[in-house]
Amino acid sequence: MRWNSIPLAEYLAALPVRRRRLRFRVEAGLDLPAFSGALWHSVIGPALKAEVCTVPPGLCSECPRRPECAYPRVLESAPGRPSNAPMARLARIPGPLALDTAPWRPRRLDPGDDLEIGLAVIDPSGELIGQLTRALAGAVRRGIGRHRVRGTLEGWADTAWAGIHDVASMSREPGRALRLRLLTPLRLRRAGRYVTTFDPVALVRDLGMRIAALGHYHAGLPWPAPWPDAAAEASGLTVARARMRWVEAHRFSRRQERRIALGGLLGDAEVVGAGPAVSALLAAGAVLHAGKATSLGFGQFSVEIVAGEEDQRR
Repeated sequence: MRWNSIPLAEYLAALPVRRRRLRFRVEAGLDLPAFSGALWHSVIGPALKAEVCTVPPGLCSECPRRPECAYPRVLESAPGRPSNAPMARLARIPGPLALDTAPWRPRRLDPGDDLEIGLAVIDPSGELIGQLTRALAGAVRRGIGRHRVRGTLEGWADTAWAGIHDVASMSREPGRALRLRLLTPLRLRRAGRYVTTFDPVALVRDLGMRIAALGHYHAGLPWPAPWPDAAAEASGLTVARARMRWVEAHRFSRRQERRIALGGLLGDAEVVGAGPAVSALLAAGAVLHAGKATSLGFGQFSVEIVAGEEDQRR
């Protein structure tokens, strides 16, 4: 099948990304684990059902509103419509939500402190981010964490889907490197196995597939033909320096009634050879995350230009 030849910059510009950072004030002390995404993920499902569900418990699969319902869209994302596009025969596809839960370290909040969570959502109508906001506000109001600590939503800040071209334009300067910081564990699979050492080519390939899937299945965009510039640039990437470690995390799945082990890479690296296409993919990935378990906050990273000697003398 022939795919639509859509330039990468045009595809990224067409993605209906909504970004919002919520700020709560807690009424009592709250101990946040390094893996705080598990806490948020545990309340999103029940909170969304409380916000949008119109059928009795246990009848979700029979609900006539299921195709547009926020709960399966976020937590049980499936291809939906028949298609010959990649991933169309999979039971699950990348979901439209990425949680900003960094930093990856335990934190103690005292009564009156702010508790923040960031959302990045593929949301053409703008309805889904409103539903998530109300759901999370209700969850925190009812209490979260082991001790059911309550809080109130003090406000939020929306950020435009922009900035992805800044890094791309700067990367045209010769001799520049990009610094990637993995802020939460990165779970990439290659050849059926998890990638346990930093592999920039695997990261770029994952981002290309992820962004194409988000646009096609959650925003109705055509599945794009492979972006040749990104593929060519990715093949020439080299790692100038890397300090990475594999970390393990666990969460309890109420739906599966079992403890699930999750691991991924944390650390930072400097990558040389990224041109405009790869840089744009990385900058977009810094918002939309990469790899698996992004709805748990995994795969969050930052990307920046490494200052050269002339920059340091200025």
